[in-house]
Amino acid sequence: MKYVFVLVLLCVGAVAGVQLTAIVYRWNHDMIQTQRVMPGEMSFAMAPGSLPRSGSQLYYSKEQREAASLRKNPVPATPESIKKGGDLYVVYCTPCHGASGKGNGLVAAKFVTPADLSNAALQKARTDGYWQSYLSVGGAVMPSYSESFGLVALEAQACGCPVVASGVSGLRSVVRDEVSGYLIDGHDPAVYAERIGRLLADTELAQQMGRRGRLLAQRFSWTRTADRLEGLFERVIECDHARVHAGVRHE
Repeated sequence: MKYVFVLVLLCVGAVAGVQLTAIVYRWNHDMIQTQRVMPGEMSFAMAPGSLPRSGSQLYYSKEQREAASLRKNPVPATPESIKKGGDLYVVYCTPCHGASGKGNGLVAAKFVTPADLSNAALQKARTDGYWQSYLSVGGAVMPSYSESFGLVALEAQACGCPVVASGVSGLRSVVRDEVSGYLIDGHDPAVYAERIGRLLADTELAQQMGRRGRLLAQRFSWTRTADRLEGLFERVIECDHARVHAGVRHE
């Protein structure tokens, strides 16, 4: 019975050790303390055929949007281009708009319902030129109260978009203040508006932050993430073995 108790205690200790190790590791190895991009990483490209987003343009004025809406689609409507468009729609649009385009995606169920893309009146007003200009711009604003991990911010940076976000721990782990975006303590809308205004007014600054964010996102490649996870498991196993040996010697 004593050995069963010891075994259960070791299992509980191992689980607690894994959780504590993960917390300590994340606390000590975020971008605040390790401000670097490791060499040998590869930048993962967006899906083939995607519109490029350099982070240099965050918003088009009304006049620019009207001019864009008059442009014709530079991609001819062929079976190949339609298939490619469908594939890209699945990658980028179905989470919000749903497979049918009616705004019934899984993400939309928890947030504001997006537009019904199957609406003929909407498509008449929103020309191909309009959609091309709409998809080629953007930044990321995340006034979160809590984030376990800033995945959306990381994805935005991988696309070259600067990020304006709250300074919670999950976002501090992926965004560097005044390098790839802005981290804001608190939730004052005026402060967010001021930071967004900086990016809108300074195209060169937005470009620089977009390029830096793309580099920082490389720290979270599949290769590095897998290596970190493997190293964490190895350390936990070593600690568990050390506890077992210490218990045997004590007995």
